[in-house]
Amino acid sequence: MRKNSKLQLEFKEKWLKELDNYGISREDYIESENLLSKRFGKKAKEKDIIWALMNKSLISNINDYMNQYHIYYLMGVFTKEEGKTDPNQYFELSTKSLILKYKSEAVNGVRFLASISQRTCKNCTKLNGDSFTIEEALNNIPAPNKYCKNKDDNGYTNCRCTVIKLFD
Repeated sequence: MRKNSKLQLEFKEKWLKELDNYGISREDYIESENLLSKRFGKKAKEKDIIWALMNKSLISNINDYMNQYHIYYLMGVFTKEEGKTDPNQYFELSTKSLILKYKSEAVNGVRFLASISQRTCKNCTKLNGDSFTIEEALNNIPAPNKYCKNKDDNGYTNCRCTVIKLFD
C-alpha cells in the first residue's frame, strides 16, 4: 500500500471511530462518498466526506445537546488539524451546546474555569471563577475566551478554558 493511501485510510478510520459514537456508520460513509462524488463530478476526498458526516451527525443529534457539544468540538479539532479555518467558531458552538444542556436541566448559571498553567494568559486568569447567568453565557459565549492570548502552532487562539454549571 502506498504511503499516501495508508495515511488516507488512517485518517478515515480515525474519524469513523469518532463519529461511530454519534450514529455514523461505514454505510453512511459509502453513501456520502457516492453522493458527494456525484455532486462534484469526481471522486470525493475523504476530508469532504468526513465533514459531510459530521454535519449529518449534528442533524441526527438535533435534540441531544451533549452529543452536539462533542460533535462541534470534533469539528473544531478537525478544522484545527486541517489548518484551514479558525476552529474557535466550532469550539464556541460546542460551549453553546453545553450551556443549552445546562439550561434544559434548569441550571441557573455557569462559572468560567481557566486551565491554569504557565501557558494560561492573563485574560483567562482574570476571568477564572467568574459566574454568568445562563442567558448571559448564551448571549456572550465565555469559552473559548475571545481575548485569550494563548496561540497554537498555526497562530490560532488556543483557549483551553471551559465553563461548568453552578449549583444552587
